[in-house]
Amino acid sequence: MEVDNSVAWSVVSPKKKKATYSNHPGEGLKRSASPTVDIHASLKRKPSAIMEQASPTSASLKYPSGHTGPATVILTLQNDYCTKNKTHNMLKIGKAINSLRVGAHTILPRGFNRAEAYFNNGQEANRLLDLPALPGIGIKAYVPRQKVEKKGLLRGISLDLDLNELIQTSTSPCKITYAKRLSRRQVDPTTKEASWEPSETVLLTFEESMVPENIRIYGLLNRKVTPYIERVRTCQNCGRYGHTAAKCRGAPTCLNCGQKKSTDPYTCPSEGSCLHCRGEHPTFSEHCQTMIINKEVNRLIAYKDVSLFEAFSQARENLNPLTCTLELIRAR
Repeated sequence: MEVDNSVAWSVVSPKKKKATYSNHPGEGLKRSASPTVDIHASLKRKPSAIMEQASPTSASLKYPSGHTGPATVILTLQNDYCTKNKTHNMLKIGKAINSLRVGAHTILPRGFNRAEAYFNNGQEANRLLDLPALPGIGIKAYVPRQKVEKKGLLRGISLDLDLNELIQTSTSPCKITYAKRLSRRQVDPTTKEASWEPSETVLLTFEESMVPENIRIYGLLNRKVTPYIERVRTCQNCGRYGHTAAKCRGAPTCLNCGQKKSTDPYTCPSEGSCLHCRGEHPTFSEHCQTMIINKEVNRLIAYKDVSLFEAFSQARENLNPLTCTLELIRAR
């Protein structure tokens, strides 16, 4: 009996749902959607973007060849090696990095079990990332994403233009690593149903710490690139910044009064009280000082070559007059 080699076969456990197979080589196993999925509810959730090319993980990021420095690497002490004392954790990280002799000249604490190591150039930082001994001593090391790549927006790109062709034929002072087309939410005026459609805005990622002002498409057309300012990550479960509800481990908190309870913020009878600044407004309000600082942090990271911790310190200094003005407005 002849076997069709173009069919992608896979072993399926009998306890799992039956899978469907693709007759196209290279596509592999595809699982059919569950019939109980609420399609209308899934459309309400905004997708991150329509990926045209896979983004590298944080663990695979390294400094490009020829990086002149300075370079930084984030070091995290794993839970099995942590103590209840922050100072003791920093001493463990410092002792381990010193024993490796990788060329780090300064280590600054950046949390309970996290530190930031400074190197003279990118080659020394990459040498630390390539060491196989890091998991054995309980340390996870990675390069901050904003140090080795920046994102910019390219507008007015027609939908029929292939983004892989755009990357290959464009010339730029900074290397374009990948691109993805952003999607836009559309609401049907008759049925009021929401859907997401591809837009003419393309998000480009450059292998540098700064976004170039222009790129030349097909080597001929000069197009302007604007830095991409990411949205502030907010958790609708615990009311904190920096993560979303899908990865939250905190207790449910009312986003209107700031109390530890799972009350719907739209039906909470209490007056608005911000969880962060204790102002008379709901959490995540655009008038919240903490929200303003987080927006400024994302703007600084998009436009400057700064780390997350440097951006926070600069944002607090830059927004001091603004926060004072907001306090005067509330007092009146």
